[in-house]
Amino acid sequence: MIKKIEVRGTKYHEVIDYFEKYCEHYNDNHFTSTGLTVTVDDEGLISIGKLFFPRIFITFEGDDKITAETLRIFRLRFLSMGG
Repeated sequence: MIKKIEVRGTKYHEVIDYFEKYCEHYNDNHFTSTGLTVTVDDEGLISIGKLFFPRIFITFEGDDKITAETLRIFRLRFLSMGG
């Protein structure tokens, strides 16, 4: 399974720190663990009116079950903030 998601409002270094803790191997913006590879694109900005927010694209690739579970946990950590 390959799944690409967009994360808004989270800083690049927070995402990198998260994957460094939970993946077995990492090099720059590529992280690997058993059955999974994660690639974190460089941070960009998105504007909503006059406000600017960080935007990052993250690609998860690997075994269907491992990718789905990793996405679920990642979303709980980052995408449910503020609510």
